Amino acid sequence: GDDSQRLIEDAAALSEAGAFGVLMEMVPASTAAAVDAAVSIPTIGIGAGSTTTGQVLV
Repeated sequence: GDDSQRLIEDAAALSEAGAFGVLMEMVPASTAAAVDAAVSIPTIGIGAGSTTTGQVLV
């Protein structure tokens, strides 16, 4: 949806601006996978599925 697309675009903008990683909490797994595919920096998920570069389990 629109929220997913906005998150993907925001993550790409952060990556282009020099961010070293993206942390996503409670993001649908399909959106997290799309963000991971859209950026070259590491993605870390907290309750965001198993498709991120890494996970924080709490």
